[in-house]
Amino acid sequence: MLDPSQRREIVEAAAAQINSDEDEWLVITHKDDDGKRGYSLQDEIKDLVNFGKRRVRFIHWGIHKATNEYADIKKVMVIGLWRYPESVYRATYRAATGTSANLAAPVALDALRRSETQEHLLQAVSRSNVRNADADGKCGVAEVYIIAPAVVLNDAMLMETFPGCSITPWAPIAKALSKQAAQVLEEIKRQLDGGTSSIAKKSVRDALGIKASALSRHLREKPVQDALLEHGIRPRGKKFEISTHPREPLE
Repeated sequence: MLDPSQRREIVEAAAAQINSDEDEWLVITHKDDDGKRGYSLQDEIKDLVNFGKRRVRFIHWGIHKATNEYADIKKVMVIGLWRYPESVYRATYRAATGTSANLAAPVALDALRRSETQEHLLQAVSRSNVRNADADGKCGVAEVYIIAPAVVLNDAMLMETFPGCSITPWAPIAKALSKQAAQVLEEIKRQLDGGTSSIAKKSVRDALGIKASALSRHLREKPVQDALLEHGIRPRGKKFEISTHPREPLE
């Protein structure tokens, strides 16, 4: 989220939702880098919060486990997901299976990435009232808002992570795409939807029957760039990759 305008869009959306009531909120973000990035996401959200800033509590990924301090909070905002570098997933696979990740089927590594993302999201959200079970063993009720790439976290993963939850699209942002540009975006999403972390640009061109020059032209269009950012997809060289963090600027 290095681009100021994109970061501002996320901050304003988060603050607007928090300002829609006077409840306590737990906000989960990536850790501020002690000013190294030149901004503090937490401070920017706090600056826009009304009705008492103390009602909004913040924790960052990395300290999202093993605390009951926020167990009475029923409103949660998750901004970004906790994802490891690729080397960590490969090392974890080797440790768990005794087999080199170089020999692993892509689907096995994809399943590991997904399950790790789900586990961390469950742990983070469970800092809230979710951790308070009732007499029947059902978890406590919470209203959770998630800002994350749809390619990394889709509805099926959410249902698997939180069985019985209700899912409602939140603040979708419409982009003005041409017909062919929309087809490009949908094909990229379709090929990445299987859980793989990257696809070749050539596979998208071949599927749509377009030339490299046409794909490059679309990738230079601002609405397409915005749509890719919105879905957490990043063009890199000859590939499209899933971004580790939402709203990473495109190359």
